Parts: sequence; structure tokens; C-alpha cells
Amino acid sequence: MNLPFDGPLSFSELVRRYSGDMTPRAVLEELVRVGVVATDASGTLELRLRAYVPAGDSEEMLQIFGEDVSDLIATIDHNLVGSEGERQPLFQRTLVYNNIPRDVMARWRQYSAQQSQAMLEQLDKWLGPHDRDIASHGEGKPSGDAVRTGVGVFFFEDPVQPYIDGEQK
Repeated sequence: MNLPFDGPLSFSELVRRYSGDMTPRAVLEELVRVGVVATDASGTLELRLRAYVPAGDSEEMLQIFGEDVSDLIATIDHNLVGSEGERQPLFQRTLVYNNIPRDVMARWRQYSAQQSQAMLEQLDKWLGPHDRDIASHGEGKPSGDAVRTGVGVFFFEDPVQPYIDGEQK
């Protein structure tokens, strides 16, 4: 997807509509810095990645991590407490293996990241049009029946402690 920086149907128009008080130039500089957007010789902006992940130890990254942890804990709590009541459990699954050779890990990291990103993009295509802000071009106001929802995906790996005399150390 390519967009001009200024004018009608431009990057600047998108930023003004959806970012609050951030300037289009500041948003562009950050997106270029993290490799999400590139500028060609004519100044047209080209989308390189469909996701923005802040780099380094920025406050924004810490806020995102905090929300991720909070969302996971809320899901676990809902599922624990919900099992005592009549609430439907929320989807919570984990795929774990504990004897994978180290030489497979680089390929596994890449493959799982690609598949996870593809899944998130498919879910985004389905859910995005239902968001009132998107459906009403930024004019949607939250009402009493609005819900914050999403799906979180994370990767983990830990070294496995060796077995010595039949016991894991």
C-alpha cells in the first residue's frame, strides 16, 4: 500500500484522524525508524510491515507489555472464576514441547512468527470492520455496549534441565 504524505487520502490525514494530538511527521519518523514504512524517491510512503512494535525500552513498549500481562491474567481469572459460575470460558491454549533440538530453534522462531502474524492479520480483517471507530471513519463514540476484545500471541523458550540419575536437575 502506498500513500502520499500530504493531501487528500494521505498519511497525514490518517494520522490527524486517528492519532489524537501526534504530528504526522513524528508518527512517520517513528514508523520509518522501526521499519514499518519506507519513503521512495518521490516522497510516497510504502507500507513494509503490517504491525508496529516499538523498539528498545520505550514507555510505549512497557505500556504494551503491561496490557499484555493484564489481559492474560484477566483471561486466566475469568476462566478460573467462570468455571464456578455460568460464564463461558475464554479461549486460552498453549502449545508446548520439551525436547526440541537447539538446531531447530531458529527455524521454529521464524515459522511460528510467520504463522502467528498471518493468523493475527486474518483475525484483524474479520474484526476490524466491526470496530465503530473504523466503520464510522473515526467518528464512532463508545457506548454502553462497547467491548474491548482481542487475541494475544506470545512465544517462549526455556532451556530444559538435564536428567541425572533419572531425575531432572
